[in-house]
Amino acid sequence: MFRLLSIIPVFLSLTVVGQKFADKEFYLVDSLAYDEVSREYQELIDGYLAMYHGADQPIRKLLYVNQIVKLCWDENVWPKYNRWVLNYSNQQLEKPQTDTVHYQFLQAKAGALYYIGWDYSVKTEYDKCISYYLKCKEIYEEIHDSIGVANSLDNIGSIYAVKGEFAKALEYHNEGLKIREQIGDTLGMGGSLNNMGVIKLGHGDYENALDDFERALKLHEQVKFISGVSTALNNLGTIHLHLEDFESALSYHEKSLIIREYLEDKQGKAHALTNIGRIKMIHKDTAAAVDHFKQGISLYEEMGDKRGVAATLCNLGAVQMQKGEYVDALDYFNRAYEVANKVGASLETRNSLIGLFTTYIVKGEIENAEKHILELLSMRENDVKINFAVLPEKKKELYFQTMAEDFMNFYAFANIRKKENPNITEIAYNNALKLKGLLLKSSTAMREAVLSSENADLINQYNNWITLKKEIAARYAKGTPIDSLENTANQLERELIKNSTAFDQYNKSTTLSWKDVKKQLQPSEVAIEFIHFKSEITQGESPLQYAALIISAGSESPQMINICTEEQLENILETNSSNNYNFVNEVYGSRDTPNHELYELIWQPLETALEDVETVYFSATGSLHKIAFAGLCKNKTYLSDRYHLVQLSSTAQLLNEQPFTFTSKSTATLFGGVNYSSTETEHVTWTYLDGSLREVDSISVIIENKVQVKSFKEDQATEERFKEVVAESNFLHIASHGFFYPDPDVVRKKMKANEEVGKEINFRGGPANYGIWNFVSNKNPLMRSGIALAGANDAWNRSVFEEGEDGVLTAQEVATLNMRNTYLVVLSACETALGDIKGSEGVYGLQRAFKMAGVRYLIMSLWQVPDKETAEFMTIFYKKLFELNDIRKAFSATQREMSTLYDPYFWAAFVLVE
Repeated sequence: MFRLLSIIPVFLSLTVVGQKFADKEFYLVDSLAYDEVSREYQELIDGYLAMYHGADQPIRKLLYVNQIVKLCWDENVWPKYNRWVLNYSNQQLEKPQTDTVHYQFLQAKAGALYYIGWDYSVKTEYDKCISYYLKCKEIYEEIHDSIGVANSLDNIGSIYAVKGEFAKALEYHNEGLKIREQIGDTLGMGGSLNNMGVIKLGHGDYENALDDFERALKLHEQVKFISGVSTALNNLGTIHLHLEDFESALSYHEKSLIIREYLEDKQGKAHALTNIGRIKMIHKDTAAAVDHFKQGISLYEEMGDKRGVAATLCNLGAVQMQKGEYVDALDYFNRAYEVANKVGASLETRNSLIGLFTTYIVKGEIENAEKHILELLSMRENDVKINFAVLPEKKKELYFQTMAEDFMNFYAFANIRKKENPNITEIAYNNALKLKGLLLKSSTAMREAVLSSENADLINQYNNWITLKKEIAARYAKGTPIDSLENTANQLERELIKNSTAFDQYNKSTTLSWKDVKKQLQPSEVAIEFIHFKSEITQGESPLQYAALIISAGSESPQMINICTEEQLENILETNSSNNYNFVNEVYGSRDTPNHELYELIWQPLETALEDVETVYFSATGSLHKIAFAGLCKNKTYLSDRYHLVQLSSTAQLLNEQPFTFTSKSTATLFGGVNYSSTETEHVTWTYLDGSLREVDSISVIIENKVQVKSFKEDQATEERFKEVVAESNFLHIASHGFFYPDPDVVRKKMKANEEVGKEINFRGGPANYGIWNFVSNKNPLMRSGIALAGANDAWNRSVFEEGEDGVLTAQEVATLNMRNTYLVVLSACETALGDIKGSEGVYGLQRAFKMAGVRYLIMSLWQVPDKETAEFMTIFYKKLFELNDIRKAFSATQREMSTLYDPYFWAAFVLVE
């Protein structure tokens, strides 16, 4: 199969011994199909077998046959010789030997196991392949051959990658790289980095993948390993293609092709040709694309590389789609599917299914399209099941991005198909239950599993990880490098995941059905899962469409109703970007002159499905997280007056409800009247809030005879004290300034101070465009969201080398706290419900952070809330909370009472999130 022509001339000289071993009887493997072996290999085999027969020592006999195994990679030769090497080595190892000879036979045995494993990988028998690589690794460990161990680890990692088990793959490659770094194996380090980069690329982790490939290129150039240089060039071209830097991508691939041609490396040449073809296709040079793809597929077929054939058939199908030749496109995609499915190549199988689905949609053959999108969906769900629970948080996020479009395409298809096949909305609802907050659920499951275990070592590992995460948060705040710490934290997290198996809650969340939610509903209740998807499946860039999936106690299947597009929604929400009084009044109106526009856009389409409904459980998505649903108005009647609105992260929470309870032993901790400045304060970013002090004092009076109360005010309301008391607080109330900076590029453009609406209104939020750039311009959204506590004004001017807390409690820091015993957190501050909105994961900010910490109920704000009226809202809420003993009812009752007194601006900002 692989002709090492540069080596063959050396060994041709061995054939001059005169004796020919062309007769099968002379061969160690009598079933060898000698006539099917190439002429060069016949001569190579003859030469080594001549030396084998002339050898007088067992180890030398083995050495010459082993050379055939290493150099004669003809599929009709080396597998059978390999078996002989393994059997012969085992026989000799049972005999008394010197240490040196014993070592040599162990080396030979390890090599045989390696090549047998490789043979199984070619045959796509991956489990057998892995078992042989593991045996190989054990021998290398026994004989202290570090490079052999690292090679085995890398090979195991590569097989797990082919199987689609990327988390395991990366772990094995990581271990191999560590060994290579310890022994200074420069050549091997480049190979490990290339392998790891490919996996990260597949996960959408482009930044780290690019770093791996660039490091691999430098290492291979350093040792003049030309083949490795070509591989790294190819990978760099691939990643620049993903980054849409087509000029760089083409340059890298063309350089790689030149080297592959020089090396007569058919597989590498095929890869380079295929990648150049993709770039030509992007430039709509279909003739050149087809030419490159056909050259590539010819090479793959010659080598017997089924995965390469399947991938290139998919590319040819895509070209035919581009040309409008749909019959030809289907032919290519079907052939790709058959080849990929047969050899278990998951990536190529998925790509062929995407091609078939898209082509059938264009052709209007909806039933055929449905068949293929459902199979694709099943594969994606299996991908999540295999990989998701064992990836670190950031890797989960990047990995999910690689499959999110497939799920969105299904929602779009369900929207097309729902009339002819109403049952398809069942699958859509089930997907919404599984996908919403998927990362958050799996992270929560990990924490619960660890802390509820009785494994002291495991808990110690977890505490070490938390310590690292806190240090990362601290360094973020100082703007100092964190790469090495993050790598260590990720490794610790992988260990935690591997050592904790009690993921019951997470596993349960992946098997929920809409029927499970339906059983929880009373006749006057509905559950709504809002979803969004591209309005046009076949267009790369198409407007996002929002829809509602609605079920009631009597539903035969979920009802799917379109509501609006992202553009329509943002046209309203971005009329004023300051998120202040003027903005809220413009969007929601006042009591006397309400604005019905948002109601008509979002809620009016749902009215026919909400007749006789009293309670609405709903889960938002996308930009709907910015909406104050309670403040939507029709005919001067707010939604909060018409319905009991219950906002959930997912309606799956109806199956895991945790009722509000308190006793005289319950603890409540209050923070308010915070002194943000000191005698050294140079700039006052956040001003003192008089209302916040009155607020916590009033709340304390209301609840002091019902629960145990601790209050921290003025200089005592510190970040240190907060972190000390949260673990023992059942109720936590923070009346302070909050902040969220939505995006570094956007924020830099907003250089105006906040507007004030009347002198009597003092906002609970700092100037949206003033603060230390270490927070404002941070890439991590959990560092751009937080709460100001005592001394926070000094944080912006402190030295990066200063130790201790800075008075700014970021969402990143909150996420590392243990708040599993906290029923309710009330953030009586500005914009605490905001954050970066990321697909089905929701809002990345304080909301997510407190959920990660374990909090059950959150009350947060969507805009800049006024000091005086916020204090009034909170006082009413706590009175009702301990009267009704129900968080939901108390919150709804508070909204209704406030709506009779004030415009939406003064009360509708607050949302109860579960």
